[in-house]
Amino acid sequence: MNVGTTVLDSVMPAACHQLVNPGTNNTTLANPTACAPAFTSSTVIPQVIQPLLSLYPLPNLPGNQATYPSFSAQREDYGQIRVDHNISAADTFFGRYTADDTDLNSATINLKSPQAGIGFPGIRFLGTSRNQSATLSESHVFSTALLNAARVSFSRTNLNSASTSDKELTDPRYAEVAGLPLGQVNVGGLSGFNFIVPMVNRQTVYSFSDDLFYTKDRQALKFGMLLNQFQFSPVNSNILNGQITFNDVPSFMQGIYSGYGAATNATGTVAPGRFWSYKTLGFYAQDDLKATSRLTLNLGLRYEFQTVPRERFHRESRFLNFYDPTQTWTYGPIMRNPSLKNFSPRVGFAWDVRGDGKTAIRSGFGLYQDLANFGNAIGILTTGMVPYALQQLVTSNPQQQVLQLPLQFPNSDLLAACPSSLPPTSCTSTVRGMAYDLDQPHSLQYNLTVEQQLPFGLGLAVSYVGYRGIHLWQNREGNPIIPTGVINGSPVWQPYLCAGVASTVPCAAGVPQVPNPNYHRINPGYATFNSQKTLGNSWYNSLQLQLKKRLSHGLEFQSAYTWSHSTDTTQGNSSNDCSDPAMPQGISPLDARLDKGPSCFDLRHNWHLNMLYHIPDIKSDRFAAKFLRGWWVGNILSARTGIPFTPTVSLNRSNNGSFAGNNGFTGLVDRPSVGTDTTSATFRCSGTASAFPGAPACSNGTVTYQFIPYDKDKVITGNPNGWFNPLMFRLGPTGFIGNAPRGLLRGPNLNTWDLSLNKDTAMPFLGESARLQFRAEIFNLLNHANFALPASNGRIFTGTLTDAAGGSEAPIANVGRITTTSTSSRQIQLALKVIF
Repeated sequence: MNVGTTVLDSVMPAACHQLVNPGTNNTTLANPTACAPAFTSSTVIPQVIQPLLSLYPLPNLPGNQATYPSFSAQREDYGQIRVDHNISAADTFFGRYTADDTDLNSATINLKSPQAGIGFPGIRFLGTSRNQSATLSESHVFSTALLNAARVSFSRTNLNSASTSDKELTDPRYAEVAGLPLGQVNVGGLSGFNFIVPMVNRQTVYSFSDDLFYTKDRQALKFGMLLNQFQFSPVNSNILNGQITFNDVPSFMQGIYSGYGAATNATGTVAPGRFWSYKTLGFYAQDDLKATSRLTLNLGLRYEFQTVPRERFHRESRFLNFYDPTQTWTYGPIMRNPSLKNFSPRVGFAWDVRGDGKTAIRSGFGLYQDLANFGNAIGILTTGMVPYALQQLVTSNPQQQVLQLPLQFPNSDLLAACPSSLPPTSCTSTVRGMAYDLDQPHSLQYNLTVEQQLPFGLGLAVSYVGYRGIHLWQNREGNPIIPTGVINGSPVWQPYLCAGVASTVPCAAGVPQVPNPNYHRINPGYATFNSQKTLGNSWYNSLQLQLKKRLSHGLEFQSAYTWSHSTDTTQGNSSNDCSDPAMPQGISPLDARLDKGPSCFDLRHNWHLNMLYHIPDIKSDRFAAKFLRGWWVGNILSARTGIPFTPTVSLNRSNNGSFAGNNGFTGLVDRPSVGTDTTSATFRCSGTASAFPGAPACSNGTVTYQFIPYDKDKVITGNPNGWFNPLMFRLGPTGFIGNAPRGLLRGPNLNTWDLSLNKDTAMPFLGESARLQFRAEIFNLLNHANFALPASNGRIFTGTLTDAAGGSEAPIANVGRITTTSTSSRQIQLALKVIF
C-alpha cells in the first residue's frame, strides 16, 4: 500500500545558508541579521557546522517552514492455518499457526504513524517486522461436571528499524563518533535531524497452561497454572552514533552546543547487544458461587512470580547501593526478585435486582501484579551497563565552546568513574539501567456497574471504574544533585561561591569565584543515572456509560462514553511511552509531589459509536433487485479531548542536574513558571513577520512582547500555527524549579468517522453459507485534520543560566507550531472476500 504524505519541517531562515568564503575558517554570512538578529558581518560560521547546515532544506513556506511531497509504502502479508479435530466424544484438539510479515518505507521517523513525523529530503526510514505464533490445545471431558484444557503455545516478535540516505552521511565530516555515520542533531525550534542506527527487538515466548473446570450444584470451580519462558534480545543502538543538541539557531550557526553524548564500550566503539531470558509461573483458584437465585459471588486467589532476568553470556552487573560512593559496580544479577510474595485476591458479585433479568448490579475488586513487563528497562542496558558499556554525556557548555567532531569527552578512560573533586557539570560518565532494589509493580482495580434493560432492544450500563497503580515503572534521574539550601520553603541549587557567598549564577566580573563544595551529586563518581525504578504511583477514576441496541429492523449499535481523570507521579520506562517526552519523566526525583500531574494518556472525555445497518432487500427476481440485495453499512465514530503536554525550557535552569529527557539523551530541561502579572520586554528580531499568532510584528530590528498572567481558559489558542500562548509564562529564578505543573497544557481534540459500504452475494455452489463480500471502506470520511502536538511540544524558552532573577525571555522560534497530524487524510480501500 502506497500512501502520499506531505512532510512539513521547521527550518532555519534562507539567509543562514548564504555563506561567504565557505569551507574556510573565515566563513561569514552575506545577510547576517536575516539569519539571527544578533549576528554581524564578523560572525564566523565554523567549518565543523557547515556540513551539518547543508542537511537542512531551504524554507519554501512562510514562517521558515519547508514542505515537500513524499510517500509511505507498506507491505503486509498475513496468513493463518487452523485445525479443529474431534478425537473422541471426550477429547477435542485445536491447532493454529499465524504469521504476519510487514515492512514499511516512510518519509518520516514516526514508523507507527508515518503521516505524523519529521522527515528530510533524501532520507528514508525503514521498519520491518515478522511476527509468528503457534498454539496447540487439547480438551478432555472427564464427566459432565469435570473438564480439563491444556495448551502449549509459541510466539515470536521481531521488530527492526533503520534508515537510508542519498547523502554521504558516512563522510568523516559528519562523524560524531569516529568511524560511524551521522547520528542525531537537535536544534531548538527546528525539526530534529535523526539518522537511525539499525535497531533490533526480538522476543520469543514459550507458554504452557492447564485449566481444570469443576461444576457442582451451585458452585463453578476453576483451577489452573501458567508457565511462560521469555527470551529477549534487544539491540538498542539509538545513541551509538552520537547526539548533539543546540539551544537555538544562533547557537547552532556558531557551533555552540548545549550538550552531546554517545554510548561507548571499553574501546570507545559500538556496544554489543544482549540475550536475556526469564520465566513467570502462576497458579490460581476461582469459585463462582450462586448464593441465591439472584446473587452470584466470585472469589479468587492467584499466586504468581517471575525469575530474575539473566544474560546468556553472563554480561551483567549492578550497583548494589549506587548511593554509596565508596561502593562500585559488581558482577551478578541485575535486580533482586520482588515477586516471591505475589498473592493476589479477587472478589466480585452479580445481583439480579428483581429476578427478571432486566436490572443487574455488578461489582468487583482485585489486586493485579505487573509481571515480566521489563521492556526498555532491559533494552537500555545495552548502552549503559558498566563495564560492558557506558554513555558519555556532556550536559552543559558554560564556557560557550565550539563543537568538535568527532565528539570529545573529558574522561580518557571511558568506563571509569569521575574523580570526586570533579564538578558535577564536568563529569560525563553516565549510567543507564535498573535500580537493583526494585519493588513489585501492581495495581488495585475496582468497579461498580448498574445494567438496565430498556424497550426497543436497548440496554444501558452505568459504571464507576477505578484504578490505583503502586510501585509503577519510572524512567527517572537516579543520581540528582543535592540542593545546597532552602529559600522560602523551596529547594535551591547554587553551584558557585562568589567571595564566599553561595550563588545560583556565575559571579560578576572581578568577584572571586570557586565551585560550591556542597553542590554535588549523590554519587559524585558518575553524572546522570538514567534509572529504571519502581517508584511511580497513579490514580484513575471514571464514569462510563454504554448504550447497546440488539439487531432489529436491520439496525444494531453500541455507543460508549467515558468521563475520566488519570493522574500519576510519572510512569513508563521510555520517553516514547508518551507523545510528549516530558510527560513520562519527572524533573524532581527528590520530591515526587512536584511531578504529580495528569497521566500522558489522560482523556477527560472519550466517545465511540459503532453502528451497522442492513438495508432492506427488494423482493424481486430481476437483475436490478439482485444487485440491490445484501447491502449493509458500517460506521465507526469517535471523539475525544486532547492529551496533556508540559511547558518546558531547554536548559536545566534549576541547576538540579535532573535528566528529564525532553531535550533528547543529552538534555537537561526544566519547566517555566506561570505568569502572575503584566509586563513588557523588548527583544532583537529579524524580518517583519510575527513570531507566532497574536504577537506583534518585528519592526526596525526589535519587537516588544507584553507578557500577561496565566489564564487556563485562554492559554490554548486553538491555532495550529501557535497552539498555546507563550506570553503567559516566565522564566523562574535560576536555581529553582519553575512552578508550571507537569501536563498543564492540552493538545488538539481527535474526531474521526470511518464508513464501510458492504455487499454480501450468495454463492450456493460453494456451500449453503458461502458468499462473496464486497467492501468499500472510507477512513476519515470527512477528511478532518486531526492535529498532533506542537513540533517542539511544550518548549517555550531557551532558559539562559546567567540571570538570577528570571522574568522574561523571547520565546523560541516556532513556539507552539503544529506541523503534523495524528491521523491520515481520507483514504479509500476496496476489497473482495470469499467466505465459505
